[in-house]
Amino acid sequence: NHNKTFVVYPRTDNPAGSTWKDQSNGFEYPLPATSNKYTAVPDVTPEFGVFDEAGFNEYGLSISATVSATANDKILAVDPYVENGLAESSMASIVLQNTKTAKEGVELLAKIVTEKGSAEGNIVVLADKEGIWYMEIFSNTFKCYPVNLNSRVINT
Repeated sequence: NHNKTFVVYPRTDNPAGSTWKDQSNGFEYPLPATSNKYTAVPDVTPEFGVFDEAGFNEYGLSISATVSATANDKILAVDPYVENGLAESSMASIVLQNTKTAKEGVELLAKIVTEKGSAEGNIVVLADKEGIWYMEIFSNTFKCYPVNLNSRVINT
């Protein structure tokens, strides 16, 4: 058990060749030349890594990567998880550092899962001023559902 914290990560110029490394499973991904400023709520204390479960970046992009999902045994028999693939513990940090919009975030997650695999099943929600994207990742296949709420008016 631990208290939740709110963290602000500054906009950062990264040296060439710098990588993000997930302490929980060894997943690595190249950092951009400049990481976006972002805020996050980690789900661990610092000695166990980062695990930013949700946050916002300087461009108004938000992400919640806190819902675990599981594929059934038949799917996992033909499309198993990858031990050092993308896990929930890296999703928010990777997306918020690298992208400006929800669409870009979904595209980046899909690219990473395609190239490096998924370490587990997850459901991710990304949002910006243009709308909301809902993404299900079950093993190394995934589905993305664009949901645009801009046309709805809520009367109070």
